[in-house]
Amino acid sequence: MVIVSLCIALPINFHGNMQGDEATFGHTTLSNLDPMSPWIWVHTILILCYLPIGAYIMRHFLKKVRDSRHGGELAARTLLITEIPKHQCYIQSLTDYFKQAFPTLTVEDITLAYDIKRLSALNVERDCAEQARLYCENYAKKREPLQMYPYPCGQVIGCCCKNKVDAREFYANEEMRLTALVEEEKKVALSRPLGVAFMTLGTPGAAKVMRKHLRSLPSLTWIVDYAPTPSDIFWENLSIPRPCWYLNAVLINFALGIILFFLTTPAVIVTALNKLPITGKIMNLSPIVSYFLPTVLLVSVAALMPVLVSRSESLVRHWTRSSLNRAVMTKTLLLLLLMVLILPSLGLTSAQAFLEWTVNVTNDTGRWDCVFLPDKGALFVNYVITAALLGSGLELVRFPELALYTFRLCVARSKAERIHVRKAVLWEFPLGAHYAWLLLVFTMTTVYSLACPLITPFGLLYLVVKHLVDRHNLCFAYGPSIGGGQLAGAAASATGAAPILAQAALLALGLVRRGLSPLAAVQLSGLAASILGLVTGATLSTSKFK
Repeated sequence: MVIVSLCIALPINFHGNMQGDEATFGHTTLSNLDPMSPWIWVHTILILCYLPIGAYIMRHFLKKVRDSRHGGELAARTLLITEIPKHQCYIQSLTDYFKQAFPTLTVEDITLAYDIKRLSALNVERDCAEQARLYCENYAKKREPLQMYPYPCGQVIGCCCKNKVDAREFYANEEMRLTALVEEEKKVALSRPLGVAFMTLGTPGAAKVMRKHLRSLPSLTWIVDYAPTPSDIFWENLSIPRPCWYLNAVLINFALGIILFFLTTPAVIVTALNKLPITGKIMNLSPIVSYFLPTVLLVSVAALMPVLVSRSESLVRHWTRSSLNRAVMTKTLLLLLLMVLILPSLGLTSAQAFLEWTVNVTNDTGRWDCVFLPDKGALFVNYVITAALLGSGLELVRFPELALYTFRLCVARSKAERIHVRKAVLWEFPLGAHYAWLLLVFTMTTVYSLACPLITPFGLLYLVVKHLVDRHNLCFAYGPSIGGGQLAGAAASATGAAPILAQAALLALGLVRRGLSPLAAVQLSGLAASILGLVTGATLSTSKFK
């Protein structure tokens, strides 16, 4: 794309004379060409070639990802059965039923799921007490016994409290108390089956036959599907009933939508600042500040949005990590495309433009002048540059994780708990959010690769820097992430939206500047064929990754 944009599209755009001075940035964009110029056919043909070439490349690499998925054979012969009545949740009764119903199929193992939410929390507390006790024992061998304040936030309130206790004795008692609670909770949990069972058969073919047969029985209330890998499951979330899960998801997503609605046009802040009256005068920002401030705001909000989406999706309590990452990636990508690409492309970067667009439709205020190339595309070039340098640098610093780590250190009761705090902050790599950021810049670069060719080298710079930063974080900063192979299929399908949006933008720009023409008919036909091909390819990709 860089070679095509710089060697073909850029000379064609520069050949026009609609922008006057050759030293201006607009002289390199598509707006420099006459709307009736035949050179626009070259842009159309190049855009139409992007989708099949990209589809071939993605399919080639997706085959490698699909073939190297970890745990694929075990997951292929294990079924997940839910909605089992509580009176049937006995391994022996389920085994007898399957032997009678499927005498030719070998059932290797049946495992029931139990409500372990409270058990998991108690086990984490016990592990913290055990590690703190071991630290106190090693500490006492080298120095005098460690003293502590036995209260929450002990290190913070220690300045106003003098009731210290021996740390080793305190954590030993805590470990004994929590161990007893864990053993008691195990017995209680084994009496609370969730109606969820994992059944492993001898071969993947046997699992396929049993799944098809069980799903075809109308009298059976069970829900049968292939089981995810054990490491992909949030075991403590299996206890949430489906009606409660759906109600919780609807309420959280509704609240998230209301919050993010006000973050979709952050550039209105710059417009408001420029028109803010101070001592009877209108405050005008410095040209440098007003030029880069919208981009910095977009990058800041784009970094904040995945955090909000990730936190809200964690409250939804997904059953698997792969479904959580997929939901985060899909929602974040749609919101980022709307905020960073679509609305600015429509000229909706200010409150005044939005009001003129929606209310004063009949008033000819020139609102179509900046459509699809606001600021001649300089906003998008600045965004990609800022994301490549500033955004990638902030990913290395990891301010949110640093703030949370500092807070947990402050609320720890003593130095002995810092080991557990360091262990607890080893988060999984947020695949969903990082896929969304990557796809956003890739889509933006593809959409404006021909209309604004200078964006492509900076898009390539972003991909290179992003690759190096993510590689460092994966190796040294985060724990391993589960479900990457499954998420890769959804991400590959999302990349198909980039050339389709590019075709739509070129078609709309031609309709605005040129009106109906044979070129528009060709662009519309190519757009329809691309959408049909993307839907078909996405369906096949999803079916292969299941």
